[in-house]
Parts: sequence; structure tokens; C-alpha cells
Amino acid sequence: MHPDFRMLVLANRPGFPFLGNDFFGALGDIFSCHAVDNPKPQAELAMLKQYGPDVPEATLRKLVAAFGELRSMADQGTITYPYSTREVVNIVKHLQKFPNEGLANVVRNVFDFDSYNKDMREVLIEALHKHGIPIGAKPTSVNLAKELPLPEVRMTGYWTLNQGGNARRKLLCPTETRTIDVKGPAFLRVQSYPCNRQESRALSFTEEKAHWQIPMNEVNIICDVVSSDDTLYVAMCNPVSLYSMKERGENIQCMELYDVFPRTISGVWQPFVTVAPLGSPLDGQVVLHEEQSNTVLHLDLVTGAVRRLMLPPDSDQTPSRASNWWSNKEQQGGHKMCRDFSQKNWLLFYKEDGNQLEVLDVLEGRVHSISLPINLKSVFLVAEDRWLLLESNTKKKFLLTKPMHMAAEDSGVCQLHSIAEDPVSAGHGAGSAEVLVPQMLSNEQLPNENLSAALDQRIISPNRVLADTSCFAQIIVGFPDLMSPNEVYTFKRPVDLSAIKSSESGSHTFFRGALQSGTAKRENCVSLLSANQVVRAIPPTKVPLRDIYPKDVTPPMTAAYLEVTDLTSKKLKYIPVPR
Repeated sequence: MHPDFRMLVLANRPGFPFLGNDFFGALGDIFSCHAVDNPKPQAELAMLKQYGPDVPEATLRKLVAAFGELRSMADQGTITYPYSTREVVNIVKHLQKFPNEGLANVVRNVFDFDSYNKDMREVLIEALHKHGIPIGAKPTSVNLAKELPLPEVRMTGYWTLNQGGNARRKLLCPTETRTIDVKGPAFLRVQSYPCNRQESRALSFTEEKAHWQIPMNEVNIICDVVSSDDTLYVAMCNPVSLYSMKERGENIQCMELYDVFPRTISGVWQPFVTVAPLGSPLDGQVVLHEEQSNTVLHLDLVTGAVRRLMLPPDSDQTPSRASNWWSNKEQQGGHKMCRDFSQKNWLLFYKEDGNQLEVLDVLEGRVHSISLPINLKSVFLVAEDRWLLLESNTKKKFLLTKPMHMAAEDSGVCQLHSIAEDPVSAGHGAGSAEVLVPQMLSNEQLPNENLSAALDQRIISPNRVLADTSCFAQIIVGFPDLMSPNEVYTFKRPVDLSAIKSSESGSHTFFRGALQSGTAKRENCVSLLSANQVVRAIPPTKVPLRDIYPKDVTPPMTAAYLEVTDLTSKKLKYIPVPR
């Protein structure tokens, strides 16, 4: 993956209201700028609010950041004129008096660009663009992704929980609790680098809001990215390192774990890591999990403390030579971490083809081991106390219900309910016996208004959003709370994603089990429940480029596309992610 890491914010509005002369004035409301930590910009911001009480604070912050950089450039001798607070005050006064004129026009009046030579003009414009002041942009520069119609939603079947007495007795899962063994702490250096955030909407308006560059080695590979509130965590695997930054922060922190994970073992092994941010009172701390060795680390990015949490060893673990995740041979099932509820300071671990679940309570320092009568393919945490399990060979689905507080004396044992998947008796999907494997299953439900909009009927019910390779989205109505048959509604794809060949090489092949073939090591698909959307990252080879771009237009060079399925507007769009 190229080290240019970009953040994209989706514009979720049907149509686009910003037309006419106030295009960039309205744009100022949604632009963002650097978070300002030092007291001088904060004092300047407070002063500007006195002159422009009705000017949006985002616009004021943008001006403070841009002119602060210009003053810094003057101190360094890059530019000759020391722009002072006087110019900013005049701009704010003008915006207060003429709110519809637009920020770009007002700033252009302050800067007499014609009097500068070409090089100086480029330096000034680049500094203003960096902070989102759209000098030189045109009101027609709107390049949002083209919207395609979404296939009609159909009811395709039922999920029914097995409540039989005999089956229920057989599917009790004993639980054992023990105190976790902690090694450490060791203290590693946390390095800080300046974060050069660039606003992306200075010349044209697209879904991309901002981008910045991670100070990473060119041979390193991004394994995992996760956000917690306004903090982004990026995990690398070659060598293993962790980056942390505030979305609008000035700096990016880096913790290199080279001493914990040596670069190679026997010259072939490469780690693959997942990161889970913890919640209060462990804010700013994360758990890092390595899939092959099942190493679990507790990292504190403030102090640099690293602790190793020792999970119980696998009962079926046998010593074998280290496997190479670049090789063509099918490797043994790795260990997985489910982090859906990491903000509540607990995580779930399992091994593919194993029959044990390990629930780690980071705050209490305990691990609960749940023994299962089935071998696992995958686990989805659909709620804190209800988990969907897939059996390894048959891919049959089970719902595991557990007491909310496993440490309680009277917690009892977990219960496993088999789920029968039945097609509808007639119509679309009838007789389909194929069992599909979810790539994403939400851990919360769609709000009632979003559920009603998606299904075009007034409905109030528990629900979960699911996605697999055969559909854009599925909604299971009634799951996981209702014991009656749960209806499955599907937005079906015209062509299954797994049936589309990805022969091209490119940045998306980094996550493949082999250099040219094999399935992706991590599926990037998420549900945005409040926006009523499912967003999936897919390679360009699996995007219908002919439908998006006219015949005479060459598609842009992209790392991937974000496929956005909007269940309210019933639209589909593909947002290019720049290389």
C-alpha cells in the first residue's frame, strides 16, 4: 500500500444544493482545519469571534491556521510580506457584513496575486489550499461519484432458531474462568512526527475531505486501520509498528515493535496484526494481536509500556515450522480477534478450525474459556451477549447466548442454538441450498426509520445488516432477539464478487494469500447504520467501470474503490481512492 494514507468522508446528500455565487461560502461550513493546540491561535480565534459572531467557527479556524502558516513562512524567509492579524480581521469583518460573498473571493481581495511573481504566487496558493481556502476553484468543480440504481429488495428466506429440548441439552457449552498471566511491562520509545494534513476540497469538491502522509518505510505494509472517537490507529506488519494520530491533530505518534516481533524467523515468516482500541478508563491504550503466533500485546501509547497477555495455549497445538503467508500453499487456520466491543474493554479470540472461545476482560485481568461442540470457521459478535458462529466444514450457523457478566457466581453455562436457513417457498431464491458466509454482520440494529426506508414498509423490529459476496446487503428482521422465524431481505448482486477474476496485479494484491491468487486476508466491509449504508473496499477489477465512466473517458489510476450501498435512496456509487 502506498504510504499516502487518505481519509474519505462520504457526501450523503441526494443531489447537491451548493450552486451559484455562494458555492464556496456554503462550502466553508463543512471544511475543517488543523486542530490548534498552542494558546496563541486560540486567543486569535476568540478575538476573531468578536469581529465575526455570525461567521462559522470552521471558517475562522481555517483562517487562523492558514495565516499562522503564512506568518511562519515569513519568519523563515520563504515569503517577504509578514501577513498580520489585521488582514484576518478585515476578512472576518467582510464575511460578517457580506455572508454570501464566499471565502475565496474575500481572501482574493486581500492578496493582490497579480503583483507576485509566479513562484511566490504558487507558494501562497499552495499554503491557502492546504487549509481548504479554495483560491482558483470554480463553482462547477463538483466531481461526486455517479449514482447507479440498486437492485430491488426481495425477501429470500428465513432464519429459524432451533429450540428443541433434546438439542438444547446437548448444546450446552461449559465455561472456565482464570486470571490472565501478564508479562512485563517493557518500555519502548514513542516517537512523534509532524502531521502534514492537506484539505482535499480546495480546487474541486469530491467525497475526499482530507489526506495526509504517514512517515512510514516504503517497504512497510498497512495491516489494519481502526478509529476510536477522533483518534486513528494504523498497524503495520513489515516490520510491526503502530501509528496513532488525532484526526485534526498536529502530530502522529509511532511505536516500533521490532524488538517484540523480529523481522523474520527462519527467513520466511511475516506477522499479520490486528489492533483494538480500548475504552475508559483505558483511553489511549490498545490491544495488538498477531494472528499466526497468537501473540496478544497491551500497548500504552502515552507511556510506551508494552505488556504481553498470555492466553491459554491451544490444546491441539503441535510445534511446526513457521509458515509464510506469501506462499501459495494453504496454511493452517490462524487465530482471530473480534474487537466489536473493545471500547467496553473485552475482546474475543478463537482459532479457525478450533473449538474454543477465549473472552479476554482486559480491565479485570481475566480470561473466560468457552468449550464448543463444533469447530469454528468464523465468529460475529451480533450483540454483547449473542454471537453468531459458523461451523467449519458445513458453514452451518449457530447462535451462542451467554450471560452478560460471565464473572458472576451464578453465570451458568452458555447455550448454543442451531439456525435453520430456509428459502421462501416460491419466487426469487426458491430452492437455493447454498449456504453463504457473511463478510460483515452489524453488532447493532438499523434505526426503525432506516429499516422502514430500506424495506419500503413501516416496520419496527430488531434487525441486523449482513453482507457477503453475493449481495450488496441483507437485512435479517427479528434477529437476534426474536425466536420466531426471522425474515431475510436481500439486495442481490447481478454477479457474485467471488466469481469475478482479479488477474491484475496492483496495490490490492498486498492482502492476498499469494502474490497473484488466493482470497484476501482481510475483508474490508462496514455498515454505517445511522447513514443506512454499507461500504465495501474493492479492487478496480471488480468495479463496473463501463457504467460509471463514459466511453471516451479513461478511468483514473486508483488504489481501490469504495462501493457505497445506500439503502435509503436505493442508490449505488463507487468512490475512487487515489493512489
